[in-house]
Amino acid sequence: MNNGDGGYQNWAFSAPQNQLQTYGDQGHRLVYTGGPPKNSKPKSGNCGIHLYQYQKNEKRSNPTNHYTLVVVIKDAAGIIVGFEGNGDTSKPVLVHSQLPLALQITAGEKDSSPLTFTYGKDTWKSNVKSHCTVGSYASGSRQMDCSFQCTF
Repeated sequence: MNNGDGGYQNWAFSAPQNQLQTYGDQGHRLVYTGGPPKNSKPKSGNCGIHLYQYQKNEKRSNPTNHYTLVVVIKDAAGIIVGFEGNGDTSKPVLVHSQLPLALQITAGEKDSSPLTFTYGKDTWKSNVKSHCTVGSYASGSRQMDCSFQCTF
């Protein structure tokens, strides 16, 4: 991720100014304090998750002693239906969206530990290649893309 790009290289998210906060070096992490975005007709099927995982104890990007996640959920048409901008992994992170259930993400203790995703009765780990593609850590963060079956 480039410093200062807001973490939104290919999409935009708008919200009332009083519901946005910025964190990290150059304020590159946005935290929206309102509800999930509203898409009038989300498409069921193969939904996507794009996330940034910030390493713990990174002075510039995440000075906390736990990992932090920025998570975007997209429907089968690629439209954003959910967002979490400041996922504190000292406890399971719940990502609320237009889906009927929250997506739960749990981090392990080490950088090499996979993330665990739970949606309803389905559970998978980020190291399962049929579900996720995971990048390497660079400058205190890594990105990953995952998919799962969803019904709205």
